[in-house]
Amino acid sequence: MKNNQFIVDSSRGETTKSFSILCPSRGRPKSLKRLFESIKRTTSDIAEIEVLVYIDDDDSITLMEDFSEYQFVRFFVGPRIWMSLAQNVLFALSSGKILMACADDFVFKTNGWDFVVQRVFGEKSDVFWLIYGNDLGVHAGKIPTHFFIHRSWPITLGYWVHPGRASLWDLWVRDIAIELGRLHYLEQVVFEHLNFRQTTSSDAVVDSTTMEITNTQKSFRPKETYQLLSRERRIDIVLLAQTIQIKPPWKFKYIFSHLIFRFRSKSLDFASQRRLLTLTNQEILKSGFFKILRRFRLR
Repeated sequence: MKNNQFIVDSSRGETTKSFSILCPSRGRPKSLKRLFESIKRTTSDIAEIEVLVYIDDDDSITLMEDFSEYQFVRFFVGPRIWMSLAQNVLFALSSGKILMACADDFVFKTNGWDFVVQRVFGEKSDVFWLIYGNDLGVHAGKIPTHFFIHRSWPITLGYWVHPGRASLWDLWVRDIAIELGRLHYLEQVVFEHLNFRQTTSSDAVVDSTTMEITNTQKSFRPKETYQLLSRERRIDIVLLAQTIQIKPPWKFKYIFSHLIFRFRSKSLDFASQRRLLTLTNQEILKSGFFKILRRFRLR
């Protein structure tokens, strides 16, 4: 450990930055330096950027490295936890208005990316947008493997990325943004994702961390878990829609709740409205059936 740069820090920065780039990392000091160099090289105003990195307390390889030249980076050391939880820890410690979910196998390519992202947010009618760039991978333009959202988004929901082992948070935020009509792709802004499953570049990182993540995703079957959590995503959609002051999107699965909401919304408080709009047709029919049954028994 050099220059006492790695500390367990639970304080938030007092200065509000324009961007907080959140990046858990394990066993990849060279990749981290490559990431930091690319940020320093391409950012138009580095004073408005903070990079927050979560390091496991047993990651001796990274802990022994010297990163003192990167003054815009803050390191946090803690126990080994799920990546999604590490992201949420970093969010709690961040101070930026715009947040980016990042990884140590990313390389920033486009000069002035920060200016472009800020300009797009400024042109929108509100800040509740998901903006993502071109990662040059197989999912480019389709899935925001890493993305930008305004701090108001997680503040509204109470969390930054959906927690879970092998959490598919990129799909999570994309599907919510699509439902709300608030997904914006910046094809000309490039952040190369050097992941061996998503790029043909010879610089792709394949190490023990990579293989452990791959095996974890196989054993925990995250896609099956993702499908089981559709109700939770519906709750996020309703919460964000109410905050933006737009109507939640119509879905056949929730058509009865929409119809009831249309005629009874004025008589319901916000909490009751939110609960109603997350009830499926099956749940409403089941609830109505038992109410009729109870009334019949009372006669």
